[in-house]
Amino acid sequence: MRMELQQLLGTTFNHLMRNLDVRGGVDLSGETLSLTGNAPHQGTEEEAIVCATVLPLKTIVEAGIFSNGGITVYSREKQYEHASICIKDWITQVNSGHKDRFLLPANVRMAIPPP
Repeated sequence: MRMELQQLLGTTFNHLMRNLDVRGGVDLSGETLSLTGNAPHQGTEEEAIVCATVLPLKTIVEAGIFSNGGITVYSREKQYEHASICIKDWITQVNSGHKDRFLLPANVRMAIPPP
């Protein structure tokens, strides 16, 4: 997968690796593994993701870098519509400043089972 990332990103590969320096665990959603992170002491400023969709005959690798207020997606897909949900969901989180992960959105209510 490293070789595929290096081919996709070219000279930007080191920026991706720096933005993944502080990272959590690997997440699994469907057939897609993802790894997100940020540059040291730069959460919500310098972030990145790597998504790997494992299919029977191939693995599709995509990456995203958030830097200087902009997001760049690295993929073999040419159109945003064909990017993985992994990339699109990360973009949504980055664009919201990750606030929906910490603060209850106005249109969400929490329900617990009756005692």
